[in-house]
Amino acid sequence: MAAGKQDKQGPVNSPAQVLDYGCKPWRLSSQRVADLYHSGIAFWSKVELDDIERQLEQSFHLEVFTLRDLEGKQIRIKNPGFQVERPIWRPYVKHQGYWSLVLCEPESPAELHKCSYIVDWRNTAADGFKHKIKNWQELFEIRRQLWKTSITCNLFKVELSKLLFESQYLRTRKITKIICFGLGDLAGGAHLEIYKSKRENSIDQITSGPMTQHAMAFTVAEEIRRYNPGVRLIA
Repeated sequence: MAAGKQDKQGPVNSPAQVLDYGCKPWRLSSQRVADLYHSGIAFWSKVELDDIERQLEQSFHLEVFTLRDLEGKQIRIKNPGFQVERPIWRPYVKHQGYWSLVLCEPESPAELHKCSYIVDWRNTAADGFKHKIKNWQELFEIRRQLWKTSITCNLFKVELSKLLFESQYLRTRKITKIICFGLGDLAGGAHLEIYKSKRENSIDQITSGPMTQHAMAFTVAEEIRRYNPGVRLIA
């Protein structure tokens, strides 16, 4: 009886199986990134960024792009635009900050999970077919008023006031220009019409993000102009 019972349960002294489902590659790489960050390592260097920008400028002649991860390991990325005469996919440098590397699992290959910058591609097929959106001024003003009356806008101004005024930042420095990048495009085009037909959205809904971001830029300028009326907004 004892022997039969032992056969069903297996050897008494056999070690339990070790489950490693928690050791996903990204979980390990994100921990490594956190360790490197807290050790004080620089996420970007001028030399590396200058080098990758130079590679992008020469992308027609390069079969692969070469970059390095945070540990200094060389990464080679195949260039789909190599010797393509009229590429619609344009490479650009995509920066990956600390939070993007430790909070959200990237869609990129595991080899890039410890890279603070990678090469990505943007479709430029519709760039030559853009046009002004009809009544865009009216649409923008509606979106701007929605932003100005929102709770988010009020909180935004409170935080801006803390940053600039309560900290007495403007007592020692004079802001003359506000320069904004990446606020989004307010132009229309064939690409928006296709997007509209597929999603059954209006042009206003499609461009609401860029319009709101431009409205936020106006808010920053308005708040600073309370103390410096001559400040310029470039967006």
